[in-house]
Amino acid sequence: MALVSVILPTRDRPELLPRALDSLLGQRDVELEIILVDNNRTAPPLRHFLGAEPRGQDRRIRLVEAPSVGSAAAARNAGLVVARGEWVAFLDDDDEYHPDKLARQLALAGQSGASLVLCGAEIRLGSRRRRIQVTKDCFSGDGLLLDAIWGTPYLFMRRDPGLFFDPALQAGEDLVFAQDYIRRHGINRVPNVAAPLVTVHPQPGVRVNLNAAAHWQAAKRVLHPRPDHYSSQARRRFFWRMRLQTCKAPAVPWRRLFATGFRLLRVGGIAESRRVLNAWLQRAGWFRRWLVS
Repeated sequence: MALVSVILPTRDRPELLPRALDSLLGQRDVELEIILVDNNRTAPPLRHFLGAEPRGQDRRIRLVEAPSVGSAAAARNAGLVVARGEWVAFLDDDDEYHPDKLARQLALAGQSGASLVLCGAEIRLGSRRRRIQVTKDCFSGDGLLLDAIWGTPYLFMRRDPGLFFDPALQAGEDLVFAQDYIRRHGINRVPNVAAPLVTVHPQPGVRVNLNAAAHWQAAKRVLHPRPDHYSSQARRRFFWRMRLQTCKAPAVPWRRLFATGFRLLRVGGIAESRRVLNAWLQRAGWFRRWLVS
């Protein structure tokens, strides 16, 4: 059976790590190595945690100490450098895998001959639940830019030793990484396991999706050089989506947020109404605690 390398970076959230790690140790019907990247700054080194925990003695766990790297992208790169698997997947320390996540994606990759596979997820915020990416069994053409969700926990790909995350990106690095992979391998169709195989637990505090400058930097990386395998209409729609993302920052005037939302609706139609409304409500603040975006 093909070996799967799962890269799990963690930084100063020791109370969350056991849940994520247990979800990897509980994967069924797959051979895997768990590359645990210690990016802690204030929390104790993970070697102490692993030495004191029975789970820490599992031979599938490989510890990489990287306390000095400055971004999530760089922490994942530290794991990619040492990965040995034919396939690679990722997990954030506040999320968890369904027990069959890797096995189902590996099986779909084998059946379809694809080098990149996605899956669905369930986002849990308090008592609220939202399932994403569970209605389509594949994404193709413009859908790879507009419809697929490229969060790293949903990715399952054949390892490309020459491809890494951009460590300069503070947001959107997962989108850029996936689009670079698509471009490098000439991919036009990505199968999807249309089931919630990842549970996402958004954490309180400053949200990276409000970092306007960081998101715009990632968007420019996707659009330049121009991805010719996407239509001009798709590129325009993506452009205005990303502009809307930047307008959610508190410093941006309300009039610009409204104008950008209406521009996106003109370009993308009613299909963009949820995205626009969500941005407006998030900016209002009163409803933010109930929104699952």
